[in-house]
Amino acid sequence: MYPNNSLQRVLKLIALISVVPLAVADDQEDRPAAAELAKLAEQLADSFVIVEYTVRSDKGETPGSNWTGFTRISTGPSFGMGFSNWGQLIKQERPGELTGYLLPDDRVVTSDPMLHPRFIERIAVRAGDQLVDAEIEAYGRDRDIVFLRLSEPIRARKPLAFNTGRPGPYRSVSFFNDEGTWKISVRRVRDEDVPSVTVTPGQPGEANYVASGLYVDKAGTPVALVVKSKVELDENWRRSPDDWPVIPASEMRESAEQLERIASEGLLRVNLRFRSPRTRAGSSRFGVSVSFPGEDKSEEMTEWNGTGILVNDTTILVLANLRPKVTGRLEAIRVFGADNQSVQAEFAGTLADYGALLAKLEKPLPGAIRLEIRPIKEFEDELLLKAQIRILGESRTAYFWRDRVRSFSVGWRRQIYPDVSATSGGGSAPWKERQSPSMNFLFTLDGKLLGLPIAKREKIVSGDRWSGWDPFGSDSNMLAATYMADVLAAGDRSVDAENRPLSEEEENRLAWLGVELQAMTPDLARMNNVADQTANGTTGAMVTHIYPNSPASKSGLEQGDILLRLHIEGQPKPMEVELKDTSPFGNMMDQFWAIAEDMPSGFLDQMPKPWGSVENALTRALTDVGFGKRFTAEVFRDAKIITKDFVVTAGPPHYESAKRFKSKAAGFTIRNLTYEVRRYFQLNPEDASVIVSKVEKGSRAAIAGIRSYELILSVDDQPIHDVTELEKAIADGGEFRLNVKRMATSRVVTLKVGAESEAE
Repeated sequence: MYPNNSLQRVLKLIALISVVPLAVADDQEDRPAAAELAKLAEQLADSFVIVEYTVRSDKGETPGSNWTGFTRISTGPSFGMGFSNWGQLIKQERPGELTGYLLPDDRVVTSDPMLHPRFIERIAVRAGDQLVDAEIEAYGRDRDIVFLRLSEPIRARKPLAFNTGRPGPYRSVSFFNDEGTWKISVRRVRDEDVPSVTVTPGQPGEANYVASGLYVDKAGTPVALVVKSKVELDENWRRSPDDWPVIPASEMRESAEQLERIASEGLLRVNLRFRSPRTRAGSSRFGVSVSFPGEDKSEEMTEWNGTGILVNDTTILVLANLRPKVTGRLEAIRVFGADNQSVQAEFAGTLADYGALLAKLEKPLPGAIRLEIRPIKEFEDELLLKAQIRILGESRTAYFWRDRVRSFSVGWRRQIYPDVSATSGGGSAPWKERQSPSMNFLFTLDGKLLGLPIAKREKIVSGDRWSGWDPFGSDSNMLAATYMADVLAAGDRSVDAENRPLSEEEENRLAWLGVELQAMTPDLARMNNVADQTANGTTGAMVTHIYPNSPASKSGLEQGDILLRLHIEGQPKPMEVELKDTSPFGNMMDQFWAIAEDMPSGFLDQMPKPWGSVENALTRALTDVGFGKRFTAEVFRDAKIITKDFVVTAGPPHYESAKRFKSKAAGFTIRNLTYEVRRYFQLNPEDASVIVSKVEKGSRAAIAGIRSYELILSVDDQPIHDVTELEKAIADGGEFRLNVKRMATSRVVTLKVGAESEAE
């Protein structure tokens, strides 16, 4: 509560010491003294009130929390604010205070804080010692204000009575909160008859800009309350709040209810199911995993629940920002209609430039969302509707209220983005620990989608780029719907042909240069005089081996060349070549077999492979770019930069994608040898052999002493070239003599197994 002395007396005193006159103008006729301005402040003090919003938590959420997003509050010269965010106010057990202007008929005009009703505990107006309850009566259609209706009159106050015809000179008056103290500032206005003008050449609707604030004449008669700085040239800026276009609160409630019906049919829950990823080194059957630097744990995702936009009766735009490696495992799409009944859908394409995919429904659904195709800048400051949707598993939560677009920014390809929140929530935790963020959708008052939350697809990135990737798209922008309408109209031209579901055999395909690379270090960069080209060894990679008949071999790359960066067709920015050491055991890999001797067989296959992985930041990035894309590599050789031309090419099978045979009878899994495994074991292409990739604990193979990563050269003296030959050799069961080799040491192992058809 305020002290017993009235707010009026406090404001009068403050006004005497806080008046700030403008700089002296050339004319001498209107140069008011500070005392004159202070007297004017004292005269107007009775027309100002303080609007208090007392807010509360709801379902564990507060305005400004991750779920709700940042609630923006108008803080211009006409509406002071004494706080930074709503959540802070709840902790401090105090209301938020906004400037209020007292109008006739027990009304107050103030800023619109854009709070959802669930967070509002009370709206009250304070004038001195009097605190009066209030409720929202109407909203400004094109001004960021609300009109409040008081529950009882304000005593000893003087409502503003506007006379827009009064001549200048004028004064600008502001009532604001300065570090907890409410003050009045009165300023002289110069050039009052000709405000500044900003014109867009050749464009209609040229705009006239007027500074925000309460304008009065020399006698203190109000002539205008300006809260919208941009007005049309033919519009008189001297206007009373009674002349502003408004939308009654009852009409807004009806619009929000109508939006709820639109969203229930057109903003739907979508479930994506993915094939389980193949087990890789570092993942444990016991729930313990080894973390690799830069590793993207989201690759383990087997299910995604999120929001889709029904763009026509058979097509849904799914707002899932999936990388090609994840999309490759996509197996099923289900869409849940307004009645929560599911409809199957078929994958129809991944958008090339945006984080979303298209799916075709098995049967049509009603209620497709209409897109607003007019430029979004036409809706600046206009009252809009907002739908906030969150999907958590099978649960869909939605809230509906209002918003405005107050400013814009220019982005990709000169697109105009509204500066409003697109998503909130999710946070920076690993994807498994994140909640799906709430997604905000902007609608016009007639129910057309104006803005949607969608991430710009980042196509070329390298290094440990996946550590921050988010399948929920919480890095989204609010995209104007008119741009999405163009994308949908483009059909297949807007689709990335390489970002699609793949067969299990195709899942682990990788782009291939046919080289082995060594990551640069500061010492290596200085030794090769390439520190300035590699950011002192943080980028770049040295070629240490070239495979015969590979793209690298055919292009003329040489051992010792340093790859610097790649210029990829259709991409404006080159990709820096970055490699990281992905082995959690570092130099201990030189002692792999010594470590393996003391490790139980059941754990050995969980270790990183001794030959390393052919999948790294470079091969993954090129795979995501797409096979068939042309690129030029900058190569450092003999103290100069040369270029080599390539086409992104799918590589031959590697260890993770090699053909496998799992014998239940023997209790082991066998794989074909691949190029990098043959190089590690120093085998020629014609050498007969397969490799043991896993041995089950307690199995016949484990009892026989067979261990992971050993080579099987022959069965009963018959050479084994691939897993098909091994499968046939032991299919009928019996006792077999296996020639097994580990590095340079060979031995003969006797394996007794039953018939494969009889194994459980």
